[in-house]
Amino acid sequence: ARLPVFCSDIPVMREVGTRDAHYFRLDEDPYKIATEMLEVLGKSGIPAYRRKVLSTYTWSAIFSSLIVPLLYGDA
Repeated sequence: ARLPVFCSDIPVMREVGTRDAHYFRLDEDPYKIATEMLEVLGKSGIPAYRRKVLSTYTWSAIFSSLIVPLLYGDA
């Protein structure tokens, strides 16, 4: 959808989303989560963020940065 990612603040999401996602606690008030989402979506940096997501999270980029090191090590 080319929009910012909002997800639960759990380890697996932090590992995948790194600093590029917006996290909320599992016990967070839904109204507060919705308010934060609207604030983020209202910011003007969304087009630049979209470009970053499209270049960083393509299947080929994920394969090169995450899968290849698992298969062949860091060397």
